Amino acid sequence: MHEHIQQRIQSIIQNVDQLPSLPDVVSRIINMVNDPNVSFKQVAEEIAKDQAITANILKLCNSAYFSKGKEISSIDRAIVILGLKEVKDIVVLATTKSVLNRVILGYDLARGELWKHGVAVAMLAKKIANDCNQKTVADIAFTGGIIHDVGKTVLALFVQSTFKDILSTVTEKNITF
Repeated sequence: MHEHIQQRIQSIIQNVDQLPSLPDVVSRIINMVNDPNVSFKQVAEEIAKDQAITANILKLCNSAYFSKGKEISSIDRAIVILGLKEVKDIVVLATTKSVLNRVILGYDLARGELWKHGVAVAMLAKKIANDCNQKTVADIAFTGGIIHDVGKTVLALFVQSTFKDILSTVTEKNITF
């Protein structure tokens, strides 16, 4: 059994390029927001190129946490009301939701629980960075918080057939995650 697990781990490493990745538009938006010369209009136009991201952003912008009591009906308005950095965070949230908002085998997590946990960690990590006057790393802390459990999705994706064996070995040998 141990050799079988080693082979599965090697398979995961060799197939890492099959993991879901963020759309190119997200990378462009992140780079644009970090550019001090970028205009709100340029960022709005880039976001508008992806209808799914646009819809998810507007949905998140109108959530209790982000809306600030004002209905947001366009990306332009979202940027004006929330600011570029906040919209960038929402872009990251919207695109990671598709990866993290699913049932993750072996973790007793309902659909969406991993994403909700990631959002909470991301927001807390950003708040801690800001409270510690580490504003330059607050964005990195936010992104790290949202993706810190992505390894669970990797295990669920690649190791479904041997996941019970892995959990059994972890329990027997008292190994922590």
